[in-house]
Amino acid sequence: MKLLNMKLENFQGIKHLELNFNGLNKSIHGDNATGKTTIANAQAWLLTGKSSDNRKNYTPKTENAHGLEHSVECTYSTENGIIILKKVLKEKYTKKRGSTTAEFSGHVVEYYKDGVPVKEKEFNDYLIATFRNLENIQLLSNIFYFAEVMKWDKRRQLLIDMCGDYSDDYIIASNPDLIDLKNILRKDGTADQYHTVDDFMKMTKERMKKTNSEMQSIPARIDEATRAIPNISNLSKEDLEQKLHGNNSRIDLLIKEKITLDSSDDEQKKKDELIRDIQTQIKEARIDHQNEFSNKAGAVQNKINEISSQVNDIQMKISNVKRRIRNAENDLNYMTNRRNQLLDEYKEVQAKEWDTLKEICPTCGRVLPADRVDELKAKFNLDKSKKLEEINKSGQAVSKTAIQEQQSLIDELNKEKDALGADFILKKQKLSELEQSKPKMEPFEGTETYKVLQDKLNNANSMSVSRINAERIANIDKEIHALEDSNQNIQEDISKFSTTDYQNRRIDELKDAQKKLSASYEKMESEIYLCEQFIKAKVNMITENINEKFENVSFKLFDVQINGGLKECCEVMVPTPGGAMVPYSTAANKAATFNAGLEIVDVFQKYLGIEIPIFIDNAESVTELKQIDSQVIRLVVDKNYKELTMMED
Repeated sequence: MKLLNMKLENFQGIKHLELNFNGLNKSIHGDNATGKTTIANAQAWLLTGKSSDNRKNYTPKTENAHGLEHSVECTYSTENGIIILKKVLKEKYTKKRGSTTAEFSGHVVEYYKDGVPVKEKEFNDYLIATFRNLENIQLLSNIFYFAEVMKWDKRRQLLIDMCGDYSDDYIIASNPDLIDLKNILRKDGTADQYHTVDDFMKMTKERMKKTNSEMQSIPARIDEATRAIPNISNLSKEDLEQKLHGNNSRIDLLIKEKITLDSSDDEQKKKDELIRDIQTQIKEARIDHQNEFSNKAGAVQNKINEISSQVNDIQMKISNVKRRIRNAENDLNYMTNRRNQLLDEYKEVQAKEWDTLKEICPTCGRVLPADRVDELKAKFNLDKSKKLEEINKSGQAVSKTAIQEQQSLIDELNKEKDALGADFILKKQKLSELEQSKPKMEPFEGTETYKVLQDKLNNANSMSVSRINAERIANIDKEIHALEDSNQNIQEDISKFSTTDYQNRRIDELKDAQKKLSASYEKMESEIYLCEQFIKAKVNMITENINEKFENVSFKLFDVQINGGLKECCEVMVPTPGGAMVPYSTAANKAATFNAGLEIVDVFQKYLGIEIPIFIDNAESVTELKQIDSQVIRLVVDKNYKELTMMED
């Protein structure tokens, strides 16, 4: 599409203007405020409804003007012939019921195609049919739209759509080191369904996080089980069971003897029942006394166990932080050494100068023709700039900022280690205090309860009965009581063997789980590594394919993170006079941005097979614009022209 003619009426301060472009490249010169930008705005408003710099609320209405029609009409030559497009902005006046005068009620826009009034939809349908979508008009006519207006993810997708993406299968097949990745990505329970690499990495990293958490908890659980194992080094289960059996047999014999000694008269039975009742009370009171002590001691022991577990957790965390500090310091040393190496390499390359001996033919000894010398010098300068660019790219991962961030990470880890150390000391002090506060058991015989019950028992025993039988029965009861106490202690010792077996099985299970978790974690690490290698291979293939489409401009599609990972982006890179590539958004000068924008528009116009005239405002700020096939109209600030003056380029 070539612009042949433009007519403006009451358009943004221009009362009437007609320009004949005849489909050619033109330069329009004029002093400030003569209307150059208005001409660029005119085509932009006609085709997009916005200004040339993409302002949404733009209006072509002349300020403080009322009752006028504000219009732009452009005549274009296309592959289907001549097309005339026109838009008119009018004020709308409405007469309310009962009023004799019409009042302003807004604006209306009228659309014309080849002089025929059409609806807005029909007008836009023609533009869509011509440009495929309305955004393409801005993309192909505004040299700043792609790099400055369009969002990075949309820019990135547009480049990939133009140059083609690569399937996962193709990338894996192209790299022998990735041959195992195909099986890794296969979904469980399927034969031909696969996760994407991104989805698989997200799932695996989440699994690694959970696995690592479980691994970190196991040592504390093993330590807890170990501390729960009672000391049985001086015990024999077989001997204890034999002793228990002997005690029970002796108790049976004593009970039979006691029955024989008992008197058959009622008085003796009542006395015996009273004595047995008091003995039962004593026994129960003894058990209550022991239980009360056990409860008090148990509460303190539980707190000791809790603090001990916290101490072990802190020790593990301190070990983990120390390991992270070592790794971070190793990374910092590598980054520092790598940066120094790259700086030396940059200086060495920068210092290289053209060797004049290369201007002499090695065969005949004559000076080479000037054009051949210029060609060799250009190649030398290009090779040098490319090498410097490569060094700059390599240096991004080890920049001063990256090194400072790494040092900050180490400082934060050291603070974390110090805080953990202080917490560890406090916990150990608390543990020592708890150990010292353990209650000591008072002998039951020293309690007031025992003394009262014992007095009752003595009184009962002093009742008049046969002295010999009474004394023997008392001795029998005493022996039975001692044997029962012994049995209780034996049962407690025997139960220690069951506790030991259970805790040892638990420890073995935890150690086995630890090995399995460690193996699983290492496997997931290797899978993540393969995925990262895949992404790097894909990055290189896509970036190279896209950058081959452009002569000077290139694109950075991924950022390398400090941890080695990749983050998607879409940064336009433009060359400096020295040949190094710098970001469009932060380091490019005005000439570089103009020519980068022209090159991008040129490539996309050829890709889409659509041409549209391009207006370049403030063109005087660039001494040499890139030549492209499309119609380019330069708008030049020139104080020598007080009115707009058009010239052929």
